Amino acid sequence: MNKLSIFSQFSASYTTSIKRTILSYRPINSQASGHPIKAYSRSVCKSRNNNQPHWGEIKSFSATSIANMPNRLQYSKNPYLLQHKDNPVDWYEWCEEAFAKAQKENKCIFLSVGYSTCHWCHVMEHETFEDDEAAKVVNESFVNIKVDREERPDVDKVYMAFVTASHGHGGWPMSVWLTPNLKPIYGATYFQKEDFLHLCKRVKELWDTEGRELEKQGEDVFNQLEKLNNQKDTRIARIVTWSAPKTLFTHFTKTFDPKNGGFSSQPKFPTVSQLIFLLRYHVLAKPPPNLDLSSLRMATFKSFAEKFDVNVLGITEKSEFIQALEKGIAARSTETQRALQMVELTLQKMAHGGIHDHVGFGFHRYSTDDHWHVPHFEKMLYDQAQLLQIYAEAYSITKNPLYKDTAYDILKYVDSNLTSPQGGFYCAEDADSLPNATATHRKEGAFAVWTSAEINESLHLDAALFSHYYGVKEQGNCPPDKDPHGELKSQNILYVADSIESTAARFGKSVEEAKEILQKCLSILASRRRTRPPPRLDDKILVAWNGLYIGALARASQLFSDTTLSDRALRAIDFIRSVMIVDGVLMRSYRDGLSNVKACVDDYAYFIQALLDTYEATFDDKLLELAYQLQDQQDQKLWDSDVGGYYNAETDPNLSLRMKDDQDGAEPSPNSVSGWNLIRLDAFRVAESETIYKKKAITLMRAFAQNLVRFPQAMPYLVGNGILPLLVGMKEVILHGAKNHPETHKLGLVLRCQLGMDRILLFVNSESRSLPAVVKDSSTLKSIMDKKESGAEVYVCANHVCSMPLRSEEAVIEVLSRNI
Repeated sequence: MNKLSIFSQFSASYTTSIKRTILSYRPINSQASGHPIKAYSRSVCKSRNNNQPHWGEIKSFSATSIANMPNRLQYSKNPYLLQHKDNPVDWYEWCEEAFAKAQKENKCIFLSVGYSTCHWCHVMEHETFEDDEAAKVVNESFVNIKVDREERPDVDKVYMAFVTASHGHGGWPMSVWLTPNLKPIYGATYFQKEDFLHLCKRVKELWDTEGRELEKQGEDVFNQLEKLNNQKDTRIARIVTWSAPKTLFTHFTKTFDPKNGGFSSQPKFPTVSQLIFLLRYHVLAKPPPNLDLSSLRMATFKSFAEKFDVNVLGITEKSEFIQALEKGIAARSTETQRALQMVELTLQKMAHGGIHDHVGFGFHRYSTDDHWHVPHFEKMLYDQAQLLQIYAEAYSITKNPLYKDTAYDILKYVDSNLTSPQGGFYCAEDADSLPNATATHRKEGAFAVWTSAEINESLHLDAALFSHYYGVKEQGNCPPDKDPHGELKSQNILYVADSIESTAARFGKSVEEAKEILQKCLSILASRRRTRPPPRLDDKILVAWNGLYIGALARASQLFSDTTLSDRALRAIDFIRSVMIVDGVLMRSYRDGLSNVKACVDDYAYFIQALLDTYEATFDDKLLELAYQLQDQQDQKLWDSDVGGYYNAETDPNLSLRMKDDQDGAEPSPNSVSGWNLIRLDAFRVAESETIYKKKAITLMRAFAQNLVRFPQAMPYLVGNGILPLLVGMKEVILHGAKNHPETHKLGLVLRCQLGMDRILLFVNSESRSLPAVVKDSSTLKSIMDKKESGAEVYVCANHVCSMPLRSEEAVIEVLSRNI
């Protein structure tokens, strides 16, 4: 049984208990039959998914009612909480003081969870939390807690699991009513003010009259969620098989949009974990080049038959095996090429679309349509990180300059907008901003869009060519159905509407002349845009998202042979190492000082991955040692010793439920990334037998076997970065030489430029004749270290067997291509 069907059962059970009481309330003006709140919530979420929200105009708040009433959030350092410091709502942070007050006064808790760049969080704030009437109701009836989901993902994920399980969907802002003991009563997402107030009154009435029953039902809810979270399917005997990669590839071929790229209709998200899997399928599932089937033994034929999905049942003759395998290999070659084509079309369409900021660089969060034109305009660090990685990797395979240019666009954006003076990276920029210096109402996309008049005024004689290429229209180019509030009326979102060749020919220019004109125009518009009020910046620094971006910098540094990028990665690592590790313990968040939130699983997973990536880009032994230290810390604090896998956070006495993420979303599942980290940490040991790290990786996969084997589309990252590398076999690539010797440098460049998806890269310094402490027990590495080599040499090891020393670039490339 998959999780969706379990959610369905949970929802049915929930409906017969809590909803029987809570959902008897009918929202104002609701004509829905059955359970009105459920129907109302479903219609709201459906409208949001179609990008056609049904809420009214955003109201401006009365400044006089709140100007002298800052609440206790004024003392927070969190950007999202500070946005609410002037609300008349008596907000608390997630803290003991709030819990004690709720229990002492026997009041329910209203929990509101969001994040600083969430557009609909802003809407609900303006409509409800800045309203004196609404504030009076919630202040009298509840203890009100505001949580930033980015800083406290453990809190968010517990109650989001409840909301998702009870409705079949979730989102932000998340609104949940809790008992004084923090058990859920009812939860959903956005509410209009009138419906919110009616629901608040209904919850209070029920608590006053049926509080004991609500408390019991809340306990039952958590018990069911705990069972769901800790299920283990022992019927699946083998995890590392070709079944999951083949099933996942087939799934993507069926859901792929052959016109616009991506894997859905609308809205479209840049879910990079899907593209990462397809690139790895292209590289790792590809048949070996120049394979001589006639030289294979019969025992080898069977493993090849499984890999290439060939039915050899009943075949006994070698000639028949060869014939069947040839067909399977030909089919697989077609599949792996198709995988690359899906990645390329998606990357090209995104790079040309309005989701890509052609003036200010970087990428917006996602597209509301199916062709990447009209985005939601917030810019998130985790998107920039993952897109930087996938564009760099795609370039390394195809050498298409568009991918490299797009990657450097992302780098420019993060450098100029999301980089702190200390070297860390900020979280995000908001979607909403003031249209001009005198405006008082923020609008979504105001900073990024253009009227035709602005284009003409700014670009003069070049405006016609520019407008043609970027799809600028006099009446604006945003369809009304994608602009429910009319905020983008007459505005243009730049996207590539025609090819550069066609545009050049249309205006009597050469292609190079047209490119120069467009570049000049973009520079002019960038200067003009800098005069506009900028969107709000969420300037907290999260270890997790920094880890994603640091890792992407290190990967891009290797694939582009650009050491300035690894320098940036090292600077960010130095900041985290010196400021965000306290007494050896990794913390999560920094803004004007550290928050008191300890690292969550994504902080460990993404940062350890970044350390390994940056080690391979720099050969700094301290990074490798820190990676092992933090992995041990993650294991001690978060590993589930009963079932396997990592919990989201350390035990919180106020959260009786610990969740584990097993599905990729906007970010890869931390468990999936941890699985890949463990596989790499095992390989770095270059051990003669399986280490604890590989054993843990297999246990982790087994903990999530149900999704991993039966529904691999939920975990593409782990299929691509866990199952596939184990299927083809991990390789240890060892560079031995003097660190500053020209030959060492030359071979190092060659090794780093090869896209290694099934290997680690380790350096053994022939001058110091010492190994990093964490790998010093490897007899293989000791024997290599003992060799006296005046220049540099490379060893490629697999299955405890190493190649002869390779001393030329050509030999290294040939062996690596053979070992892909």
